[in-house]
Amino acid sequence: MDKRITTKKAVGNVIIISLILFITIVTAAATFNWYSNFQLDVNNKVGRKLDKVEIEGVNFINDTNVEVVVRNKGSLYYIVENLSIGNSSCDMPQNDIIEENAITVLNVNCDSILKGVYELVIFTDLNVLHKRVIKNQ
Repeated sequence: MDKRITTKKAVGNVIIISLILFITIVTAAATFNWYSNFQLDVNNKVGRKLDKVEIEGVNFINDTNVEVVVRNKGSLYYIVENLSIGNSSCDMPQNDIIEENAITVLNVNCDSILKGVYELVIFTDLNVLHKRVIKNQ
């Protein structure tokens, strides 16, 4: 009888060790899969650059209303989150999208902009675009 009790205890230990090993392998595989997908997602976002996006023109309608013409020669779109001209923060009616392979006109309302040279900055979902602009009137 002592031999049976000892044998059952040994089998129980083997089962427990097998379960722990199985759980460890499954957890490692799941972590590897998640990390691989995470890396692909990060690489896709980082790869979206504004190198094919240019500010073609700026039209000062009056001291507060501005039209900004943006050309996107690339095959990716960008979401414009904010825009500033010099120290003047501009309000956008909504987040505009710079469409792929298209010309986009951004209409914004800014604080009063006087005559001078300004840095136009467009903040997108992934990057920032700059251009020096001159207001003569």
